[in-house]
Amino acid sequence: MSSMTTSNCPSVLTKIVKAACFAAGLLYAAIGHAGVLSFTDTTVGGPTWNRPLSTTTLSAIGTNVAYDVTQFRVDQSGSYSFFSQGLLPLVWDNYLVLYANAFSATSPTANIITLNDDYPGIGGAGFVVNLTAGIDYFVVETGFGNSNAGTYSIVITGLGSGTASIVGANVVPEPASLALLGLGISGLFAARRRSAQIL
Repeated sequence: MSSMTTSNCPSVLTKIVKAACFAAGLLYAAIGHAGVLSFTDTTVGGPTWNRPLSTTTLSAIGTNVAYDVTQFRVDQSGSYSFFSQGLLPLVWDNYLVLYANAFSATSPTANIITLNDDYPGIGGAGFVVNLTAGIDYFVVETGFGNSNAGTYSIVITGLGSGTASIVGANVVPEPASLALLGLGISGLFAARRRSAQIL
């Protein structure tokens, strides 16, 4: 086996860079075109507010109820489906509210787009709404009454090809995305090993 010469370096480096770019491209494609954003969190121990009853009035029951807010954006304008489920305690009575441009717990009806409770029954909430790319949205998970709080999941689905993403969040790849990244990295090491054996 001959030793590596300077003239071989660009060839080896090019193969490694190409393999790395291929792996990154696969990961981006898998995440960027998933069309679904899902996450879990909790309202337990969170701040409290007088939640809205409608887009113009406040609730007389949820006057001091815990809430959790998540800021997100969409990459394409269009129709999006939201579904929230109360997880622990099992089927706790959750409530979902959506805002555009800004959210303030001290002005619960300002900038509100829509809200929902009991979809399809107690322990779930959801709606379908048109969203615009480039706007900051705020989805607020809360409870129906002051004693209603717990962990929850939210799934936001682009009904076209749009995808939602949490503002400022680090994206955690799905298992399929990790598998694709693993294939790309394997290709990187295989290319590197082959180059070393040729020298």
